[in-house]
Amino acid sequence: MKLIILILLLILTSNILANEDGEYSFIHGKTQVKNPYDVRDPFKRKVSNRQKSLKSKDIKKGIFDNSSSSIEDKYSDSIKIVGVMIGKERRAMAKVIGGNETFIVKEGMKIGQHGAEVKAILPGGVVLVEKIRNVYDQEEYLETVLPVTGN
Repeated sequence: MKLIILILLLILTSNILANEDGEYSFIHGKTQVKNPYDVRDPFKRKVSNRQKSLKSKDIKKGIFDNSSSSIEDKYSDSIKIVGVMIGKERRAMAKVIGGNETFIVKEGMKIGQHGAEVKAILPGGVVLVEKIRNVYDQEEYLETVLPVTGN
């Protein structure tokens, strides 16, 4: 009895798996992509449709006014910390590399064009936290420490 059931199962599975050409249809039918150019590249991020804002808030009616520059317009990797004031209100003094102007930075301020926020001012430097999107299009926080350097 067991032998008859085993033979019937083998016959049924061989008929299901066999194709007219003798190939197995369950392998080729499910792994074949009909139009491979419509499939999204998994290594590229999705491009958002957000409108890009003006890089400088000082542009008004076609006239550029450079008199009120701020640290928010600079890139965070071009900023160096030259001094730290520890007390009730912690503050840091920052300079832009290649510039002469000194800026006062407080906790909670936004620095740089990507909007990195100053989370902590420590005796050794300043901690910046920046929200980025990774390759999987997920939000991720990037922590950067700007150490105190000399002139």
